[in-house]
Amino acid sequence: MNPAIIDNSSGRIDFLPQLANQQEQEYSSALHANNDLEAVQTWLAASSGRSGHTFLSYRREARRFLLFLHQSGAVVLRDVKVELVHDYFALLRNPPQHWIIDSNPEQLVTQVLKGPLSAQSIAYARTVLSRLYRFLLDAGYVRTNPIALTFKPGYALAPLHEKALEPDAWVFYWRWLINQENEANQREKKLYAARNRWLSALLYHTGLRRSSVAHGSMSGFSRRRIDGRQQWTLTVPSKGGRLHTSIISDLLFKELMQYRQSMGLQGQPQPNENEPLVCNVRNCREAIKERAIGLIFEKLTKTAASICEDPHLSAQVERLTAHGLRHTHGTHRFLAGATLESTQASLGHKDPKTTMIYAQVADHTLRLHAQLMDTFLNKINK
Repeated sequence: MNPAIIDNSSGRIDFLPQLANQQEQEYSSALHANNDLEAVQTWLAASSGRSGHTFLSYRREARRFLLFLHQSGAVVLRDVKVELVHDYFALLRNPPQHWIIDSNPEQLVTQVLKGPLSAQSIAYARTVLSRLYRFLLDAGYVRTNPIALTFKPGYALAPLHEKALEPDAWVFYWRWLINQENEANQREKKLYAARNRWLSALLYHTGLRRSSVAHGSMSGFSRRRIDGRQQWTLTVPSKGGRLHTSIISDLLFKELMQYRQSMGLQGQPQPNENEPLVCNVRNCREAIKERAIGLIFEKLTKTAASICEDPHLSAQVERLTAHGLRHTHGTHRFLAGATLESTQASLGHKDPKTTMIYAQVADHTLRLHAQLMDTFLNKINK
């Protein structure tokens, strides 16, 4: 087997000895790194403030690129030319067989792709590698950023409204979840159904990312009395190491109380409570994993869509993801008449232009606002 890059149990990227003994830099750098492996590890550590999902994605892209460089003749990062980068992107579009992951449990470490990458995935790889080189360039470890000089592949993004459920599709999916809970005839099935209902309600009513849900806890709930009534909020870890606070609506609070009761948790959440926001059904003190949330939705939406008689609604439900509920939250807020500012705060967007995307796809709201002009003109023309 050819020398290759492997992931060890610590989650780091490692070379076999041939690559780990790469010659030291011939010029000064702000990094203590003696080789590309150490330089990439430093970059990954500097990027660890992002979400866990982002960190794993960065590591995956770096691993693939370093493997390609090694197989191209042990080329080091500082010697990479634009033409070689184009060769790498061509490989991602049409990978050799030994790069493809198969069903063999004793996979070679060179198997790093499930198949050819789409133009969108290659564009993402280009973005990540360009960030790596920008970091190394700022540190003086490399002299140029060859990735930035390559052609950025074009691709068509799926319209945002295709990622969000229309109201009728959400109503169908929500009623299906309730029915699943009502029809569960075994305790374990009831617990899973209650978990699925709470998870879906939480994502829909707050627009939280699944990473925030996976790392949140019941102690994040806080109660204050405002204008004579109590208001609950939920604070969870968010992207970039920040904290994000969501207002808990009355409907979502009822779902919370029902979920807590089903899981054997007493009363309202307490400030010092250690229980996870969404727990592993078989061990309620263990938080659900971020990856598990994605897998749960793959199964739920496929099953729900299979019994939906409306093919258009069925198609929407089947492609729904955990992040799709974030899109649905933003879109439905605008449909309900929420302001740009409140929706931006709810989703935790830094830039209101990002939030405006949801307003642009809320076609019903736009039609209503267009009709306001007609109403205004009719009044003044009387």
